[in-house]
Amino acid sequence: VYFATITDESGCQASDTVNVGDSCYVVPLSMPNVFTPGSNGVNDHMRPIEMDHMDPEMILRNVRDIRFFVYTRWGIMVHSSTDRLPKWDGLGVNGLSCSDGIYFWNLDYTDAAGNEYNLNGFVKLHRKRD
Repeated sequence: VYFATITDESGCQASDTVNVGDSCYVVPLSMPNVFTPGSNGVNDHMRPIEMDHMDPEMILRNVRDIRFFVYTRWGIMVHSSTDRLPKWDGLGVNGLSCSDGIYFWNLDYTDAAGNEYNLNGFVKLHRKRD
């Protein structure tokens, strides 16, 4: 909190108070363990769960140096992205749909406060059948 008072040559005064909040938020991201890519607009992408209940702009302002990779169970990379929030639509690097199954993911990032995170886990890709 900053307080300021100024006085001019006639003795008139003006005061003000400014509250400066913390501009660097710790942003712990977490990823889902199942997603259902498709075009129905529900759970179509594997992305941080926080995107559903936090301000995406705040997350973008406070997350840096993002590296996100998805691999098959045989270690073949099917998706990679850097310098943006992780988001996988179930397509492989070849642009074709990946099959239903379990995939391994790795997410490394740094938040604006300088905290480094290395997350990894498994996600089940399940395509809805009509």
